[in-house]
Amino acid sequence: MGDFFSKLKDFTGGFLSKYSKKQKISIGIGVFLIIAITTGTILYITRPEYAILYKDLDLRESAQIAKSLDELQVDYKIKDEGTILVRKEKINKVKMDLSTKGIPSAKFSYEDLLNKNTMFMSEDEKERAFNYALQNQIASIIEEIPAIKKAFVNLSIPKTSSFILDENKKDSKASVFIDLKEGAVLDKQSIDGIATLVANSVEGLDPKNVTVHDSTGKVLNKEDEDETFASTNQLELQNKVKKDIEKSLMEFLSSVYGYGNVSVMASVKLNFDTDITETKEYKPPIEGEENGIIRSLKESSESVRDNQNGGIPGTDSNTEEITQYQEEQSNESAYNKSSKIVNYEINEIVRKVEKSKGQIQDITVAVILNSEVLEGKELTDEKKKEISNLVSSATGLDTKRVEVYAQAFNTNIADAFDNASKSQGNELPMWAIILLVILVLIPLIGFAVYVIMKNKKKQQMMSQESVKTELDNIDSIKEEIDELELDIKESGYKKSIENFVDKNPEIVSQLLKSWLDED
Repeated sequence: MGDFFSKLKDFTGGFLSKYSKKQKISIGIGVFLIIAITTGTILYITRPEYAILYKDLDLRESAQIAKSLDELQVDYKIKDEGTILVRKEKINKVKMDLSTKGIPSAKFSYEDLLNKNTMFMSEDEKERAFNYALQNQIASIIEEIPAIKKAFVNLSIPKTSSFILDENKKDSKASVFIDLKEGAVLDKQSIDGIATLVANSVEGLDPKNVTVHDSTGKVLNKEDEDETFASTNQLELQNKVKKDIEKSLMEFLSSVYGYGNVSVMASVKLNFDTDITETKEYKPPIEGEENGIIRSLKESSESVRDNQNGGIPGTDSNTEEITQYQEEQSNESAYNKSSKIVNYEINEIVRKVEKSKGQIQDITVAVILNSEVLEGKELTDEKKKEISNLVSSATGLDTKRVEVYAQAFNTNIADAFDNASKSQGNELPMWAIILLVILVLIPLIGFAVYVIMKNKKKQQMMSQESVKTELDNIDSIKEEIDELELDIKESGYKKSIENFVDKNPEIVSQLLKSWLDED
């Protein structure tokens, strides 16, 4: 073994002796990089490969699985707090070991239902399995919402009856429990969307029978039906109307008095109450006619005539004496009666109007003008009335709700900017300064590069000349050495060396220096 290392050392020394010091350093760096890359490649190829054991876990499930893996002495990694990875070759065994402990509590899905042998299951068992799988599927869909961390769905579906008319028929109901991510908030539209999703997933389920609960158990989708807008939405709408009115009036008045000379403030009150008006209108079906179409007609007439003739009954009529009476003319009475009842068919129009919520109930507008831009620097009553009428026409408001004032504006900041801009009026703009600096720097940089390249070239030439000089010196040294050897042979070593050192001290020092460099 010792001979092998000694031979390797001799071979390496002989191989490197052919190169200069700089080349030896380059060779060493190259060998080091090759060894490092080879080692890294081997470690990367032979590294343990991890695969996902479970994902989308909550903190409780992750902690439970991690504790079980520690007990089983299994190497694992946790990624994103909800994903656990183990070595790929051990994943099946780890799953079996965890399943014996009932970890994790996996959700029953439609795939599990199809893979399960349902031949020997009763109808009730099949129905319960189907409902359980449906619950888990709906919960998985709800968990896709970015703000929701975990969701649980509970369905209460009554059994279907074979009778068409079933007085004891019950409605389907559902409840959804959602656990939101930290800092996440669901708006009303999202909550109503969850209730609609669950209702559309179950046959015969009314969205009104779906309740959505948060982690505290609070019902999120059972608000007052009369409250169409939430308080936050009411405030947002009111502020939006206020800003729109202020912006439109500001632009309208600024076009006359100039920007910065008008200030507008509006106060808006919206009506969110429900107002329903119902009206009925009756009109003939034929346009232009005053009467409608006759539906029924009843007409009757009666005529009575009465004649009064004959004597007066009594004893006088039965006696033989004939009593003489004055003759009078007979009276007749007549009675006539007629009636006519006509029922017309007319159109009945019923209108039910419900005003939309959020209509403007009251607005107050205050306008302040810069008195410096007014004629005479005063706001006359005539001008005030004119501006008030303009604002009322622009917004459709009552003139009593518009107040107009005039006052000198505080323009200290604006004046400071104006003075600064005037003082800098004769100076070059920033872009011109930057362009000038670039134009100056480019030639300087070019000149610096030229000088550096010239000096580098000059140094190379000087190094070549110095090398040539050293070679000439070495040749002269070799000639002196040859002469020295001749002198040594003729007159002895010591005396010849002493004579040579005395005569040529510079050559001796150069020779010693070259020997030291070779060592």
